[in-house]
Amino acid sequence: MGSSCKKISLFLLLLSVPLSGPSAQEMDSAPPGESSVTAERQQPPDPGFEGSETSAAASSQAADAESVEDPVPPSDETFGQKLPLQWKFYWHEGLHFWLQQKPMISPEARFLYALRPKPRLEGKVGALLHVDAAAFADDDTFEGFSNDIELRRFRLYTRGSFFLWLPVFFSFQFEITVDEFFLHDVYFQLREIPLIQTFTFGYLKAPFSMERLESARDTTFQERASPVQAFAPGFKAGFKVGGSRLENRLTWAFGYFADGQDADIGDVTSSNFRLAGRATGLVFHEKDFQTNRLMHLGINYSYVDAAENNVQYKSRPECHIAPIAVDTGPILANNANLIGGEVAFVMNSLSFQGEYIRSFVDPEEGDGLQFAGYYAYVSYFPTGETQPYDTTQGVFTRVRPKRNLSFRNRTCGGVEIYARYSHLDLSDRVVEGGRMNIGMTGLTWYPYPIFKIRFSYGLADINNTEGDGVVHIFQARFEVNL
Repeated sequence: MGSSCKKISLFLLLLSVPLSGPSAQEMDSAPPGESSVTAERQQPPDPGFEGSETSAAASSQAADAESVEDPVPPSDETFGQKLPLQWKFYWHEGLHFWLQQKPMISPEARFLYALRPKPRLEGKVGALLHVDAAAFADDDTFEGFSNDIELRRFRLYTRGSFFLWLPVFFSFQFEITVDEFFLHDVYFQLREIPLIQTFTFGYLKAPFSMERLESARDTTFQERASPVQAFAPGFKAGFKVGGSRLENRLTWAFGYFADGQDADIGDVTSSNFRLAGRATGLVFHEKDFQTNRLMHLGINYSYVDAAENNVQYKSRPECHIAPIAVDTGPILANNANLIGGEVAFVMNSLSFQGEYIRSFVDPEEGDGLQFAGYYAYVSYFPTGETQPYDTTQGVFTRVRPKRNLSFRNRTCGGVEIYARYSHLDLSDRVVEGGRMNIGMTGLTWYPYPIFKIRFSYGLADINNTEGDGVVHIFQARFEVNL
């Protein structure tokens, strides 16, 4: 009987040992709302990090995070007692926290004390501040294009992992815009689940569109392309499953969602429920200290069961200060099906990305309606950076300057130049939502990893119920990303 009790105690003790979660450095590098391990973190630093002040600081902080020593092994008299709590807080582009407490161990199982479990609780507290300014020039065809400065977003977030009976990853984000409050990525995620790999539930992004799934901190342009604004579901309440295969060369995700908060962009259809899925693959991927080459392909699908027979798509001309320029208005419909394709290509400092999205709406009366849009852009870093890619999520992630701004070292930080063309058609027979073609070009300066300044110019050719005309868009953004 005593031997059986000891075996049961030993088994329960093994269950209490936490599995490994993402390191503090991994949590720092992931985009807000994502706790994934990117290609850059799985391999040695890429050319964008090599030799920079940022890389040295990150290595130092990571070393500090691992420097917490185990307490002195307990003697026979102290076995079975509660052991000291280990903790560490440090600052590196945000506040990182690290807490751990060794489990109580009986004298019979003292050999297990040599095990070094990962922290029971670790994560990061960070913030984003985006301030926009915009000016417009048009022929007075359209109303609402007024020069202005606004708080685009102020976001506070925390993300990390803790251990119960298995690792649990979490994210809580709260965002304030000019006159609204939003929840973003408020979810829990379970990993290492057989077959499905991950299970995420809460308030999160539906898996649809590469550009929509990228964090607002990481997108190349100041605002997402107009087709993505119009059709991508954005944040919804629900759950999803997904993971990666073939050494992260394939990713997949599928989820079930209900409506969320009213958002300033995205598909604004009122739905009873929504299904969304995405699959991506890397045709090739070469990554080392001097090379970053890849080709990404992806497909997306979403089904929407319309509530109150209401389907609606709308978009701004890729500037948040501008008014809504094309809008289908509420469409009396039973449901809608959306399909999308995506392609991305990186050749060291040069990158390309494009998407095509089409919606098939089943109206209550008459034949089906179709709306569509696409965009394509090219980007180049004359300062030598490259576009980081998250192989577990199939999206681009945070760019860091190869060399920080330094007058002493005569370095200017990172510079990115880019150009995009987008087309959106929200008119079909009885629905006159409008059409919009936009050419957008710009430059982003990365003086330091946490600061970013964008400048862009756009020419929008708009055809809607107000008329047909052209709007010149001049916009800029100052960003602080912790």
